[in-house]
Amino acid sequence: MEKFCISTLTHDASGRKTLLEETIKLVIENTTTNYDWFILVNNSDESWVEHLNKLKETYKERINFSFHHSPYNLGPGGGINRLNEITKDYKYTLFLEGDWFHTSQQSTNLPKNWIELLIQYMDENPKTDQILLRKYLHDTDDRMYGYGYWISERNVEKVEDYRGLNLVHLTQKEYTNNPVLRKNQSFYDLDIFPLEEHIGKDGNSLEVKGNEKWGIAEIRAESKGYKLKSLYLGFGAFIHGDGYDLKKYKNYDHKGCGSCIYGLLKPVESWCAMCPSDVDFTNFEHHQQLYEKWHGLVHEKGFNEDEKLEQARNLITNHRYSLKEIKKYFG
Repeated sequence: MEKFCISTLTHDASGRKTLLEETIKLVIENTTTNYDWFILVNNSDESWVEHLNKLKETYKERINFSFHHSPYNLGPGGGINRLNEITKDYKYTLFLEGDWFHTSQQSTNLPKNWIELLIQYMDENPKTDQILLRKYLHDTDDRMYGYGYWISERNVEKVEDYRGLNLVHLTQKEYTNNPVLRKNQSFYDLDIFPLEEHIGKDGNSLEVKGNEKWGIAEIRAESKGYKLKSLYLGFGAFIHGDGYDLKKYKNYDHKGCGSCIYGLLKPVESWCAMCPSDVDFTNFEHHQQLYEKWHGLVHEKGFNEDEKLEQARNLITNHRYSLKEIKKYFG
């Protein structure tokens, strides 16, 4: 059996070639080892063949690419199943859809060999089934996708230092299609794989945006993930590039203090203004509740920026940073 590969699903839509190219480039810039990398393109055409062949030539010293093309849109469920079949001879897979960006070493504090270290850890700890790799941008990410509830004190068993990596042991975590390093067999043993497929009469998936079945394969598999032994690489490496505002942020480095206790990449000033000095990352849910209370206090009150920050400060007593520091961080 082969040891490790990267597995990526993408599809033909506006901007997807650029997103995939950025995904590949950032992995290469922020890691070290040569990889076997399998890419499946849903609804592919000749332009994808040409584009991927250029990428293969560009990165031939680092990546052993294997490209696969479906003339139909197999959807997330069918596409992931097809990739899993292609990579069935690998013990571990880093699953990474084609629009996830590896953030900079400055913002992750991860060594470039973090993938190799995690593989070593899973070899040494065979009960580990998956290590979660998503990095969260800000408070909105939590409200949209969920973060605070599964890093809360009630769901964190312990935090382990493994050769400089922070590994957060979770009581449970649902299955998602987010970036993950997984032990493939465990997902079959627990009947997570294969995912459901919903294919129409024309050979294309019904699991597309705008259709009522959008995301259904992932949703149906979510609760099965609770049986996995799950860890979180604190505080993640990959942000969702599809929704990343490059015009606003321009790069993948942090805002704020750069050592956010929750690992947020782009927190806002008012969030940082109410950061307490006497808690750890498991306080996220409470912090979010205070932040939402702050929104209620300042909504349509006509406060200027300084007054808004003062209102945020008033919600806690043990401040981690002074207002002067916060303003410096946000320049």
